[in-house]
Amino acid sequence: MPRLPNNPDRDFSGSQSEDDIHAEIAELFASRPPGMLELFADPIVRMKVGVLIAQAVAAPTKPRRRGKS
Repeated sequence: MPRLPNNPDRDFSGSQSEDDIHAEIAELFASRPPGMLELFADPIVRMKVGVLIAQAVAAPTKPRRRGKS
């Protein structure tokens, strides 16, 4: 069985209190969502959007016709 440290000020449970969780949720809803320019300023987002567009362009729009036998 693991030993607990002798420091009573630390919480080793790994969970947040409900008040902390509610405060973080309230802060999230109160903050302004990022705009389009802010989102596309990230090079990773730009790369992923480019890959999605390339895949969409390369994908066939209609199923191929079967050849007559």
